Amino acid sequence: YTPLLTIFFGFVYFLSILVIGRILLNILKINIFYPWNLSARIILGVFTLSLINQLIAILKINTFQIYIFIVVILSILSVWELRKILSFKIKFNSQNFLPLTLLSLIFSIRFALSIIPSTKIDELNYHMLLPQRMVYDQALNYYQFPWEASILPHMHFQILGAPFYAIGLPDSMNIVSLGIFSTFDFTIYSLITEITKESSLGIWSAVLISTGLHSTVDLTTNASNSLLILGSAISIIVLCDPNKFLPANDLKSFSIYYGLLFLASISSKVSMIPISFLMIFIFIKIINDYWSNKKLLLAFLYFLVPIIIFYLPLLFHTWIESGSPFGTFLNSFFTGQEPIYDPYLEFREGNIGYRGEFKEILFFLITKWTPLVWIAWIFIPLSKINLRTKLVISFIFIIQFFIIWSLLPNRPRH
Repeated sequence: YTPLLTIFFGFVYFLSILVIGRILLNILKINIFYPWNLSARIILGVFTLSLINQLIAILKINTFQIYIFIVVILSILSVWELRKILSFKIKFNSQNFLPLTLLSLIFSIRFALSIIPSTKIDELNYHMLLPQRMVYDQALNYYQFPWEASILPHMHFQILGAPFYAIGLPDSMNIVSLGIFSTFDFTIYSLITEITKESSLGIWSAVLISTGLHSTVDLTTNASNSLLILGSAISIIVLCDPNKFLPANDLKSFSIYYGLLFLASISSKVSMIPISFLMIFIFIKIINDYWSNKKLLLAFLYFLVPIIIFYLPLLFHTWIESGSPFGTFLNSFFTGQEPIYDPYLEFREGNIGYRGEFKEILFFLITKWTPLVWIAWIFIPLSKINLRTKLVISFIFIIQFFIIWSLLPNRPRH
C-alpha cells in the first residue's frame, strides 16, 4: 500500500473523468449552463469509463496490459484538465476567511480518511469484491453472492475502478468519490452565490452540506454515495424551481442532462428506482410547462438516450447471465422458479430489512447530516420560497422517507 500513489492516481482518474465529460458535451453539442455543466461532465465521464470497463470484461480482453494502457491514457488526459484548473483564478474576500478555514479543515479530514485502506463492511463485502473478481477472472462473471454485488445495474461506479485494482491501488477510488462530492459542494456554492450575490453565504452552505457522519463515513470510500447525491440532489433542485434553476434553454440539452441525473441516481442504488418514477413524472410536468405537450415524446426520447447507452447494456448482461435484470433481486419473479435466494422475498417476509423504532430512524437522519440542515426544514413554511417548490420538496421528502424506512436493510443506511 502506497498512500502517495493512491492520491496521485485518484486525482488522475478524477481529472480524466472531467476531461472525457467535457469532450463528449462538445461532440454531442449539449449546451449546459455553468455550474450545472460540472455535474454533466462528471456523470458522462464516469459512465463512459464504466461502460468501457464493462465491455472489455464481457469480451474477456481485460488483461493487465489493457488496464495499464487505460491508466496511461487517463494520465495523459488528466494533464489537459490540470492545466485548465491551474489557469482558474480565485478571488479571496476577507469576510470568507472563517467559512473557508472551516471548509478546508472539513475536507482535509475527509481527504485523510479517503487515503486510509478501506475497512468499512459494505466496501469489503461487495463494493471492492466485484472489481477484484473482474481483474482475477479477466471477465465480468455473474456471482449470486453476495447478493448486493449480484445487482450489477447498481454497480457502475465499482466497475469503474477495475484498472486501479489491477495495479494494486483500489483505494484510489476513494479519492474519486471525494472529488465527485466536492463537485456537488462546489455546484451548490456557485448556485447560491449567483442567486444571492453573497459568496460567503455560498461557502457557509458548502460547510453545512459537508458536515455530518455521511460525508465522513460514506463519501470517503469507493461506494457510489457521492454519485447518488450528485444525481438525486441536483435533480431535485432543478425540479423544485425550474424558473430559477433551469440548466439549459434548449429541449435536447435539458432532457439529456436530466436523463444523466436520473441515470446517476438509479445506477447507484437499486432502492432509488421507486423514487425514479416520481422524478419522471415531474420531468414530464416541466416539459409540458416550459415547452409544450407536443414536445413530450421528443423530450422523453432525448431523456432515454443516456439510459439506453449506459444502463441497458449491464442490465441485459445481468439478465442473460442470471435470468433476472437485477441478479438475485426479483429472480423469483423473472425466472418463475424457486430461487436459492431472493432478497425481495426476504424483505417481504421480514427476514431482512430494518424494523426499528421511529425515534431510531430520526436519530440516524439527524446524525448523517449536520442538524442545522434539518432545523432549516422548520423554516420552509415561513420562507419566501414559492408554493410549488415547497410542495415538491415536502412531497419528495415524505415519500423517500417512508420508502427508506420500510425497505432498506440496516440501520446505518437510514
